[in-house]
Amino acid sequence: MAPNRGGLDAVVLGGSTGALSAVLLQPLDVIKTQMQIAPSRVGVGACMVQVYRKSGPFGFWRGLSPSLVRTVPGAGLYFGLVHNLQLALGAKDTSRLSITNLAIGGGCRGAVALLLLPATVLKARAESGLFQDEGIVRGLRHLWAREGISGLFKGGLPTVLRDAPFSGLYLSLFEAFKTHLRARGMGADASAMVGGLAAGTLASYITQPFDVIKTRVQVHEGHVSAWSILKELIQSPSALFRGSLPRVVRRASVAALNWTLFDKLIRAWHERH
Repeated sequence: MAPNRGGLDAVVLGGSTGALSAVLLQPLDVIKTQMQIAPSRVGVGACMVQVYRKSGPFGFWRGLSPSLVRTVPGAGLYFGLVHNLQLALGAKDTSRLSITNLAIGGGCRGAVALLLLPATVLKARAESGLFQDEGIVRGLRHLWAREGISGLFKGGLPTVLRDAPFSGLYLSLFEAFKTHLRARGMGADASAMVGGLAAGTLASYITQPFDVIKTRVQVHEGHVSAWSILKELIQSPSALFRGSLPRVVRRASVAALNWTLFDKLIRAWHERH
């Protein structure tokens, strides 16, 4: 099959799996964001109680609309780009920690992250509980009116420093783990799920400090630099890893779910076409 056809299939299937994971796992993002912006350390349980008391059960889905806008086209574009480039460069199903997959995953995610950064800003602000969840159109209009174009692309540097290394590490580790597990006799679906969970856990924890910095920058009204937030956080180094548990659970689950479903669906799609 020609690479461009495979890329189109990957865009559709990637967007579909991204939508499913966004809806199912949005509560973990809300908890993570509120843990990261808290003035002092707060546990997952205490944060869940706070969200429920303040906003009820629907409070755990604050920011879902910008999350979907960010995730559905973002996942579609990412999966499509990665699939096409892997086919073109012969980087699929390699048992080695491939530099090619590291570059493909990081480069594609960095580009998509910058393109969809305005939705990421709205998502962080809605999840924080410090701003009204205005939806996409009204939220973008108000953000533009208050902070201009710089507000729409706030936190771009820490976002790229979070997303590009995460996706590069994840894709390289995932392909290596998956291929290794298949060689040891594990089924295709099981190897994708186990490999995805392992790769997602490692990549999430390594990039956690950039996620905290990104969140702090994006929920700050007015200008603030990522460097100033970093200097503030390193006075208490553990603050750089606030929200690790919900983020690691969410990112590892999303990555494993998306790639397991994607692998399964793309195989079924190709068999029919």
